[in-house]
Amino acid sequence: MQDKKGKVLIVDDTKHVVVLLKHYCQKAGYIVIESFDGEDALEKVKSEKPDIILLDIMMPGLDGFSVAQKLRENDDTKFIPIIMITALSELSDRVKALDIGVDDYLTKPVDEVLLITKIRSLLKAKSEREELDRIKFEFTSMLIHDLRTPLTSIIGFAKVLFNNESDEEKKSFLDVILQNSNRMMDLINDFLDFSKIGAGKFEINKSPAVITMIIDNVINSLNILAKNKSISIKKEFDENLPFVNIDSRKIEQVVTNLLNNAIKFTNPNGTIIIKGFLENGFINVSIQDNGIGISEEEQERIFTPYYQSMSGKNSEEKGSGLGLVISKMIIEAHGGSVSVNSKPGEGSVFTFTLPV
Repeated sequence: MQDKKGKVLIVDDTKHVVVLLKHYCQKAGYIVIESFDGEDALEKVKSEKPDIILLDIMMPGLDGFSVAQKLRENDDTKFIPIIMITALSELSDRVKALDIGVDDYLTKPVDEVLLITKIRSLLKAKSEREELDRIKFEFTSMLIHDLRTPLTSIIGFAKVLFNNESDEEKKSFLDVILQNSNRMMDLINDFLDFSKIGAGKFEINKSPAVITMIIDNVINSLNILAKNKSISIKKEFDENLPFVNIDSRKIEQVVTNLLNNAIKFTNPNGTIIIKGFLENGFINVSIQDNGIGISEEEQERIFTPYYQSMSGKNSEEKGSGLGLVISKMIIEAHGGSVSVNSKPGEGSVFTFTLPV
């Protein structure tokens, strides 16, 4: 009886080994993709999206260990099952493979029954994990919908009462309700975005846009927060920046998150500088503050889900710990990158890039 078809990527620089493994896999009902070196294998993973990888270790150029390491470091490929298939029999090689995150290990010559059994087992586990992710996403979406609906009503009615109230004390109470309700809505939206990313349902809808217009919109929306702390926001944009093909709403979300953080952690009477410039085929946007800064140790962890720096923990405005994670994933989905440069007591510079 044949398994439900799945894609198997076979990576080995020895042709007769690939031919033999291909025969075994096709006989069991799998679709086979061939690759004969590490660099090509990484390209095939991107283009073909295999369900499982059979990976040789000893290859010229990029060896199997290096390929596996790169796959495990990439959010899009880190969960693809990998079976190392090699002539090496040293225990240290097996330990190294498992430390990298390889799922299983077979030595040559490969036994057909054992190979297919391992493939079936790993694909079953992968399928079960994906089903669990689907259930979690559906539950989270339902829960967030049920939370968002009454919260939207609270915000709407609070705005009506605020706009029609003349008593300053009552208006201050309503303002607190609005601020905290909006903060709760931001948290809910963060959790929804993060659950979409985890379930592979995060979509990027690109169209030509002017990045400076997006930044100006965010500055206008957050200007009141800056004024409340007497923080000045300065812009330094290169002239004639080109159009960039992006999802404007999601890039606005990134800029909002970074600028909001800069305002939050900058002391009163401070300055924030937003720069936009073209470099090496990428538009660079940096948001620089002269606030409290981030330690070198924490800089390595701030893009970790739910992590909050000491400054964040001490802040009156508590976040979800997901804003920077989501921002990073949005930028990387556009083919760009996010970085931070900071010194405690001197301030921080967050920079993201977008390909032109």
